[in-house]
Amino acid sequence: MKRKIIAICCILGVCCLILSLVLIGGCGGCAQNGGTGFQTAQEPTPTAIPKKDPVYYYDFPNVLGAEAGSAVEKIKETGFENIVLKSEDGNTISNYTDYIVKRQNKKEGEKVKSDEEIVLTCSLKRFELYIEIDFHKNWIFDKYDLELYYDGELLDTLPHGEQYTRLIESDIGDHNITIYSADNHDISYSYDLELTESSTFSCNINSHGDSLEVSHIYYAPGVQYARIEMPDLEGKLLPDAIKELESLEFLNINYESDDGWPVIIQGNWKVSDQNIKAGLHIDKNEEIVLTVTRNW
Repeated sequence: MKRKIIAICCILGVCCLILSLVLIGGCGGCAQNGGTGFQTAQEPTPTAIPKKDPVYYYDFPNVLGAEAGSAVEKIKETGFENIVLKSEDGNTISNYTDYIVKRQNKKEGEKVKSDEEIVLTCSLKRFELYIEIDFHKNWIFDKYDLELYYDGELLDTLPHGEQYTRLIESDIGDHNITIYSADNHDISYSYDLELTESSTFSCNINSHGDSLEVSHIYYAPGVQYARIEMPDLEGKLLPDAIKELESLEFLNINYESDDGWPVIIQGNWKVSDQNIKAGLHIDKNEEIVLTVTRNW
């Protein structure tokens, strides 16, 4: 009987040991799983989706002929930001103050996305330069003509003893005026100028053998003396018409009769027509031809 009791106790002890080992292993697993008896899959962290700025459509403005900086400002005010400025040879430019817009890659009034690239093709600003040269006349010696060069290119030949005027357009920046003897380029005068706005250059010249005497040199902003308004002369006596034109400093005044007869006594003729219409602004060296009719 005692043997049976001992056998049963041994069996119960072994069972308790096995149960203890099972429980210890299970608790270790629970500790690894956060204290629960079950393993759960870890949930992924959600990825943030960047928000895109809304895209709008705007009517594209006209900036042709505008100074580059003003054009960029106007386009930005409309709603565009992606603006590229290029010169006519394709190079990117950054000095807006010296350029004006010649072409734009979008038409005026076209509906354009706000993030689309805007390309403005620009050229250097051009200004007017008025040149006036009073070439004094020599009666006997040194009566040669002059040649006028601008940046190394021949503009005109200046006849001896005549007053010369010329209105040209030129790029902004540094330039050179050189005056040579038409017969000998060793005889010359040179003037360097910086053109930053429409300007006037004038001087007086006397030719002296192997040198040019240049005086009264004037270079200043403005071309106010370059263009003179043509008056209405029709119906006026020829001497009065000529006097009025000369008072305005016109230099090239001619007249002819309407019947082909020579005009001998000016007071016997009156102006019936003029080749330059009244009110037009012309260079003072431009030819004016008055047609006259007999005043009787």
